[in-house]
Amino acid sequence: YQRRVRGAMQYSFEIKKENAKMVEYNNTESNSDLNHNMEVLHEEIFTFVNWVSTTNEEKLMRKEVLFRVKKLVNELWNGVKVQAYGSVETDLCLPTSDVDLVILDVGITQGTQGAMYILAEKIFQTRTSEEYPKVLPSVKVPLIKFKDHKSQCLVDITFDCKTCIDTTNLIKSYLEQYPLLRPLA
Repeated sequence: YQRRVRGAMQYSFEIKKENAKMVEYNNTESNSDLNHNMEVLHEEIFTFVNWVSTTNEEKLMRKEVLFRVKKLVNELWNGVKVQAYGSVETDLCLPTSDVDLVILDVGITQGTQGAMYILAEKIFQTRTSEEYPKVLPSVKVPLIKFKDHKSQCLVDITFDCKTCIDTTNLIKSYLEQYPLLRPLA
C-alpha cells in the first residue's frame, strides 16, 4: 500500500508475521508500477459500478411500480402519502433490488395491521400481484411483500415508518456531500 505522507515522501507497508513496519522506497520504477496498478484497479471499480448500476429503463420500471401502488393506496385511503425509500430512492439499487415503499399518515380505525390486510387484499384483487401478498405484521418493521405482476419486481411496503425516510435522507445527504461514497456502497 502506498500513500503520500508529509510532503513528497513515499511510504509502503511491509507486513511480516512478527510485526509490521514502514519502509521508505526510492525506486521510482516500482512506484510507477504501483501507481499504474492502482489506476487500473480504480478504473475496474468504476467499470464494475457502471455495469451493476440500474439502467434508465429499470429506473422507469420502478417508478411505474410506485405509481401503481400509489393509485391503489389512494383508492383505499384518499390523500395518503406513498414514498419510496432505501436503495431505489438513493439510486444505490442493483438491477435485482426490490422496491421499498412506505405509506405515511394512513390514520384509519383498523390500525396498521388491519390496513396491511386491506391493502394486501386490494393488491391481490386488482391482480397487481399474481399471488396473495405476504403480510408480516409481527416482524420488527411490519410489512407486505409481493411480486409486481407487470414488472416482476419484488415490492416491500411498510406503514408509518418515518425512520425509513430519515435514514434514506441521511444516506442521500452523505452521497451529496461525499460523491466518491457511491462506488463504495
